Formats: sequence, structure tokens, C-alpha cells
Amino acid sequence: MSTDLPSTSPLDEERVEQFATDVMATFTSGMTTLMIDLADRTGLLDALATGPGTSTQLAERAGLTERYVRECLGALTAASVVSYDAPTATYAMPAEHAVCLTGPGSLNLAPMARAITLLAHHVSGVARASARAAACPTRSSGRSSRR
Repeated sequence: MSTDLPSTSPLDEERVEQFATDVMATFTSGMTTLMIDLADRTGLLDALATGPGTSTQLAERAGLTERYVRECLGALTAASVVSYDAPTATYAMPAEHAVCLTGPGSLNLAPMARAITLLAHHVSGVARASARAAACPTRSSGRSSRR
């Protein structure tokens, strides 16, 4: 990796590489969080918790459109939240994952993903306010927190 930044001391290339790897992992985790939120809100996680199935079967169980289920399952598979068996085109969520992502109790961590989704919605408004030194809107109605 070539870095052409002005500096008074040489860059530690290993630290640069490690930080870049860490940042990419953070981005990947953020996307996974959004997919967990989507799967939780739509009932896909609950459908997976009842047992393995194809994207069509899981879509039918959750009452969803198969194309969108397949896209979400692809992301959850890439993140190792669910597994995919190519010969049978079947997705499954390990019981250990289901305990942490489904159910009515406090062990269900999936609802926590909503906080990230909700915060992400405000990034553009905060960036605009920061550039204008204006107050940040407190609601989607555009009301300002500045009095």
C-alpha cells in the first residue's frame, strides 16, 4: 500500500494495514447490523428459528417476497449468522444464534440493531447542520433542538 501523506516521521505500514482492516471490519459489521434489523422486523429470523428452508420456503413462512428474502439471506450467510447448504439450496440458523436473535426474552439481541438503523437515519441531517453551524433537527419534522 502506498501512502503519500505529508508526515514528519515515516508511516508504520503494518499499522496502516491493520487500521484499514479494522475499518473494513467495522463497515461489514454495520451492514450486518442493518440486515439483522431487517430480518428481525420482517419476521425472517423467526422463520429461520423454526428450522431450515430454501429462500422460497422461508419467504412463505414469514409472508415475505422471496427475492428480498434471498438477498437478506445472502448477507446473513456472508456474515455467518446463517449457514447455506448449496446442494439443497437450504438456509439454516444454528440454535445458538437463534437464542441470541429471536424470542420474547432478554436474550434476544436483535432489537438492539434498531438503534443503529435509527441513528443512521440522522447522519445526513447532522452532517448538513455541522456544515452550516446550525442546530440539528430533533425530529423528522425538521424541528430544531436549538431554542
